[in-house]
Amino acid sequence: MISNDLNGSSYFRFVDGLRAIAVTSVVFYHLGVPYVSGGYVGVDIFFVISGFLIINQILFGLKKGSFSFSDFWSRRALRILPPYLLVVLTSTIVALYVLVLPSEFEEFGQEVIYSAGMVANQLFLDQQGYFDTESGSKILLHLWSLSVEEQFYLFAPLLLWLAYRLRISILGFGVVVAITSLVGCIYYTGTGITKNYAFYLMPFRAGEFVVGGAMLGAVSYLQRLPAVAIEVIGVLGIVLIAYAVFCFNSQTPFPSYWAMLPVVGTAMVIGAGVALRRGVGTWWLATPPMVGIGVVSYAWYLWHWPALALARIYNFGNPSPKWMAAVGVLSFALAICTHIWIERPILTWRREKGKYRLGWYPAINGVVACIIACIAGLGFVYLAPKIVVNLSPLLASIEPYPSNGMACNLGVIESTTACLTYLDGKRPILVFGDSHAGVSYGAIEAAYHNPAMAGLMLPNCPSIFDIRVVGFQATTEANCVDLKSRGLAQLETDVHAKSAILISLWTMYGKWSGEPGPGEQGRFLAELGADAPAPAQRDFYQRKLTETIEKLHSLGVERIALFAPVPEMPRFAPDCVVRALRYGFDVDELCSVTQAASKDRRTGAMQLLEAVAAQFPYVRIIDPVPAMCDDTWCRPYRHNAILYRDINHLLPAGVRAVIDANRETFDWVMGSK
Repeated sequence: MISNDLNGSSYFRFVDGLRAIAVTSVVFYHLGVPYVSGGYVGVDIFFVISGFLIINQILFGLKKGSFSFSDFWSRRALRILPPYLLVVLTSTIVALYVLVLPSEFEEFGQEVIYSAGMVANQLFLDQQGYFDTESGSKILLHLWSLSVEEQFYLFAPLLLWLAYRLRISILGFGVVVAITSLVGCIYYTGTGITKNYAFYLMPFRAGEFVVGGAMLGAVSYLQRLPAVAIEVIGVLGIVLIAYAVFCFNSQTPFPSYWAMLPVVGTAMVIGAGVALRRGVGTWWLATPPMVGIGVVSYAWYLWHWPALALARIYNFGNPSPKWMAAVGVLSFALAICTHIWIERPILTWRREKGKYRLGWYPAINGVVACIIACIAGLGFVYLAPKIVVNLSPLLASIEPYPSNGMACNLGVIESTTACLTYLDGKRPILVFGDSHAGVSYGAIEAAYHNPAMAGLMLPNCPSIFDIRVVGFQATTEANCVDLKSRGLAQLETDVHAKSAILISLWTMYGKWSGEPGPGEQGRFLAELGADAPAPAQRDFYQRKLTETIEKLHSLGVERIALFAPVPEMPRFAPDCVVRALRYGFDVDELCSVTQAASKDRRTGAMQLLEAVAAQFPYVRIIDPVPAMCDDTWCRPYRHNAILYRDINHLLPAGVRAVIDANRETFDWVMGSK
């Protein structure tokens, strides 16, 4: 993303044109421009360009005896940090007016800290995958790539200097680094479920820089070829880049070996461009429009993502096409201003310095500025959340989930010894189900003042025995089967529950109309050991739930309550409600679901639960609707309390609201009456 020359005088205009391709690919991809489904490869193009320029600058200085670590790192600091820290500072100021939740301020504060420390790539690797939907609200997500570059700028001169001093073949050293990096890149590329180490970590991207650095050395060999052959190489390079930009998508395993297409394509264009200076395949890259975009590419890359992320947050995750277009135009205008008022004056000052060494002062000042930015990030982490909570009583209603430490989380515990000690001879109430059971357990326990309770709970694992759920990751399916098998064995031998509450998001499992088609995606139910969903899903669902109730009753469970599915909200409740109130928007229109729409969503599951409950005098239904709904809306908030933690999981206040609305049934199943 830089435009330095290689030896103090050379300058290749077409390289700025390559930057233009890279930045427009990335920006258009993020803005959702049609057909630019692989625009994220623009980052790889930047990496190759950086390797071409930086590695050869270092080697040139080493050969001439003029290389200086202080000058190198000071030049990098002057080029990268002023626009970089300006964007971080501006994002911080705007975030004060856009963010509303304590968790948002804490997460953004972490982004600032890690970005200022040039290790943002590690933060986002730890948090999630690049293509996850929630990544769109991470304001400084794009700075992972700058962290990779800065880490390369830190280690590259040290390694090249060492290799040069030890008279190690630079070519051989580069080949070893490139091959090792590529192998690691292929091996550590994530699947979309596992962490994508290869995407975020510098060692697995180092090969891309090395490929770029090798191109100047390859020029002498290219120039031995006929001009037509060199032209073909340049054109093929453009074709490879175009294929990646327009044919890759979020499902492409990346970087892996797929990254070789844009990387090799960029290297081919650079090699052909340097060899011919003005070839058919590269002349258009040197035209004024392409060079103009390339010159502001770094600043445009810096500005576009924070503007887009803040627009998403302000628009509740769904900015309109007009907003997206405005983000593109605004970020480009900011890029031009940044270039004119920051980048160009610094470049002019550097040229005026001429042959004088910069020394350590720019680098040291850059470090100090980054430390100040870290301190600002700490303020977001520790101070801003407290201020925000004081401004909104609704936020104060979000309390942690109470729990006794889950001594009796059956199926998870290997031994029931501690559980039996906790129960002290009492027969517990069993809470059985998926993540919805998990978030309800502690609130039920607190509401009834710590009665004897046991859990059989795992996310994505419905409260039905002898089934597997098709549609999750294989390990998730296997863990669910294993948990219920071990938990059932513990119920049969040691932990004799007297009653049970079955809590699941019943609407998520099975298929309520028609049959699963070949290859159809969904959370379908299947027989244990079966490779495909069971036919007649609804009938199978009902039969297995009936058998589950009969099994529990045969184990001495005298009373069973079926916790019906909660109304599902259109957006994550806490940030939606608080944001709508802060911005002066209609809370119900944005954050609530109509009673009619909720009823349509729940109809199939409610009919099934009612049919099952009707078969047994010892089974009752707990319906959350009276706690959340009136005749018009089902709301994620009530009075001065938020009831949901996301779109369907309840907060403790939500569970208490359901208990209050179903007090008689809860007292019955809890043994209070």
